[in-house]
Amino acid sequence: HLVPGIAQFAQEFGKVLVVSEPGNHGRRVRKPEAKNYTAENADTLIARLVAKHFASDKTITFNIPDTDDAEFTIYGHRFAAEHGHAYRSSGSPEIGSIGTMMRGMLRKQSQKASEGKPFHYSPVGHFHQYMPLASKGLLGNGSVKGYDEFARSMHLKPEQAQQTFALVSPEHGISLQAPVLVQQDRAIEGW
Repeated sequence: HLVPGIAQFAQEFGKVLVVSEPGNHGRRVRKPEAKNYTAENADTLIARLVAKHFASDKTITFNIPDTDDAEFTIYGHRFAAEHGHAYRSSGSPEIGSIGTMMRGMLRKQSQKASEGKPFHYSPVGHFHQYMPLASKGLLGNGSVKGYDEFARSMHLKPEQAQQTFALVSPEHGISLQAPVLVQQDRAIEGW
């Protein structure tokens, strides 16, 4: 499913950067490990297999880091993406994950600045909540899976399946952020 989707983006836009960041579901052990985390993660393996498929296509490039965050630049605006599972959860169902996400992003900003790698934006997906907070440096991604048993068990408010779309301009950075809503009716989609 990934290969034809990426190929379609390349056909439409001419040039594609695929950024891969492993999450908590692709790990091979029950307890998350820090050492060799990306190398031991199925998400990284899948990304490398997809990258291998496109090895001869110069219009598609891949960023598959050996660390728990992926750094990249778009029009001079620096991004530091990570899955977000390492953020210490202390949010409440009433406000969702915004507190946890903001605290994690602020700690990350401090860490990256001290390493000489400051960033403008941090895309995070672990919490499966769409958070349009680009003005604060945070891009909280939704989930194509949508509301599920786990979210219900946490008494979280149902959220439609969606992903974050962000338009980056050279002058302003992220000048537009909007949800891409996912159709979840299999009959309509024909599958």
